[in-house]
Amino acid sequence: MAYTKEDFRRSTPERIMGPEDELISMVPPDKDLRTSLNTAGVEYFSDTASNGAEVWLANGSRLYIDGCADEPKGGVLEIAGPEVKSGKDVVRYQRANERTINDFLAALSLQIKKPSLRAYKRSGFAAVDDRSGEEVFYPDSLGHHQNFGTGIELPALWDTNKRSKEKAALDAFLVTKSCWAGAGLVTANGYELSQKQSAMQFEKSMASYEYGVKPAYQLRIEASLDLNVLELRLADGNMSDWVIQRDYDFTSLVLRMIEHGKFPMHLCLRENNATQSFQDASKLQPVNIHWAEQPYVQPALHQAYIAAAALEFAETQPNIPEGEVQAALDILDVCYDIHQFDSELSDVSSVADRLDWAAKLTHIRSLTNRPVTAKSMVAVRADLQWEDISPDGIAREWFASHGRQPGIPEEDIHQAQLLPPRTRAMGRVGALRCLESEGFHMITWGKVEAGKGGFARFTDEYSPDVPVHLLEQ
Repeated sequence: MAYTKEDFRRSTPERIMGPEDELISMVPPDKDLRTSLNTAGVEYFSDTASNGAEVWLANGSRLYIDGCADEPKGGVLEIAGPEVKSGKDVVRYQRANERTINDFLAALSLQIKKPSLRAYKRSGFAAVDDRSGEEVFYPDSLGHHQNFGTGIELPALWDTNKRSKEKAALDAFLVTKSCWAGAGLVTANGYELSQKQSAMQFEKSMASYEYGVKPAYQLRIEASLDLNVLELRLADGNMSDWVIQRDYDFTSLVLRMIEHGKFPMHLCLRENNATQSFQDASKLQPVNIHWAEQPYVQPALHQAYIAAAALEFAETQPNIPEGEVQAALDILDVCYDIHQFDSELSDVSSVADRLDWAAKLTHIRSLTNRPVTAKSMVAVRADLQWEDISPDGIAREWFASHGRQPGIPEEDIHQAQLLPPRTRAMGRVGALRCLESEGFHMITWGKVEAGKGGFARFTDEYSPDVPVHLLEQ
């Protein structure tokens, strides 16, 4: 069944969601993805328009090289996962796609005679100077975007002065979320929780590429679906399955509060200063909110208040997915743990089994006794190496040994590499299989155009069915 904006405002239907992840792994700009995918034995579909720089995988994902035209030394790999309905499935398909990318890079290493190509799920950089004072890194971010079908309405992107209750509520939630969802960043002044602490803007609607400043989110209107798609650009390159699953599920529940007009408005920011508050929260500094009884609140306590309100809201709604309720309970629990930490983050081991930033900080401290700043090259190196998506990557091994959430079973990962979820992704892959013998002019999320007139348009993100008119051709 296709759900519309009004359905989300009146009830609590299943929500379509999915990630887009840019990975640091420089692929030569003239490379055709298909050669290495063939060597790796990966099934894919491609169209003539992309010339091998973009392919669609058998599980409904889109793999492509981003930045080829702008990067003379190569582009980054980007993978957009298929449409799913839960944070658990987001994790499952992310792990499956990482496995495919590792296979692709192994084949590419042989092809270009470069040993051990690796991909890193990093989302941002701080300013780092070398010993001579020359800048070797500047604040920038990579795209780890989260997409949610939603009924919320936001001011037009070009109307930066207009405020709405829905925007105020969304800003409030996103500003302090890094206290548990951040991946951690070594900076010149110390350790911060978000890797995008200086690269994102809440007040700007258009991207400014001076020092990588980009809008924190955007709302796309999908007219053919009668649904809005919220694209959040604040996500870090999380390696913790615990965080990723709860990030999607809890965000979905908070969106439901906003859609129903039930977000606690006293938790919204007092001034139009979301960008500064986001940077403060990344240092676990208090933010200024509308609550007269507590005008300045620590980020973790702020998130705990939001989680408690979300649980109260869930009690009034009969059909909220169980995973979203459990996510709110888990966030409530971990935020009270974070709230006990001192400003120096002297011991964060109690949450290092779940949170990326805490696990990374604990790992760095095991390597050096020096303060964790960009003046320590040991700390910088460990920070940059952490998000390696290889099975033997540092973060992968950490969470395999110390993580609270069990890893995805190998059988599930393998199945998710081969099969799409039962959403529009399944219909899209079905259409691609039906028309493969004709070749493809164009493949998009909602449309397939084949070489001999075969055509399929998808107007329902939830339906796994191949359109009937396609089968009749």
